[in-house]
Amino acid sequence: MILQTNSQLPLAAKVPISITSKLRHDPDLIIDIKRFMPVVVSSADKNNILIHNSFSLANLKQDADEKLHVLVDFIRTSQTASIHGLYVGCTHAVAEQIAYLAYWKDYLLEFRIARCNSRIVVMAHFPRQPQFECVLAVFHDRKDLHYGVQKWFECLYQLVWDHAKIWQIHLIVDRPIYRKLEEPHFIKSGILVEVVDEE
Repeated sequence: MILQTNSQLPLAAKVPISITSKLRHDPDLIIDIKRFMPVVVSSADKNNILIHNSFSLANLKQDADEKLHVLVDFIRTSQTASIHGLYVGCTHAVAEQIAYLAYWKDYLLEFRIARCNSRIVVMAHFPRQPQFECVLAVFHDRKDLHYGVQKWFECLYQLVWDHAKIWQIHLIVDRPIYRKLEEPHFIKSGILVEVVDEE
């Protein structure tokens, strides 16, 4: 069973990229992690690396804070790489790396699924380190919930569960979105999903 709380948190108050009503995903590109390296790949062929950085998340000489900074910079830069002017989203592996690096620095981390204008935005929010905030996915807010929002909810729910014994990640969802979500089939007891009302 999912535990819920009611709150009045402003979810989309600080969205780190400009989310406009016309902003859509570029279906041809996605930000991923390959061999511990952040990359932009073709959605049709995820082995086709189009943009990469020489930075490696496996570099033991770099502090987790430095790695997180470089990763978030890569995400933000890559999100504007579409030649069509569309938004480039991230894979779930990117969210996993953000959680892993935040854990090593014991940073307070919130994954949020919120409405912003006519979009649903999935983001990593750092209340005490706003320089690391980033958008992971953007979906059109339509009557029927986009399949991708459900998949992100399941991914983030699993991440919360995976870290629950050693560290707490907050999962916060707007109430109108939460009402449309299905409980994950792998439901775990005692996982808190903070369900917030719109302001």
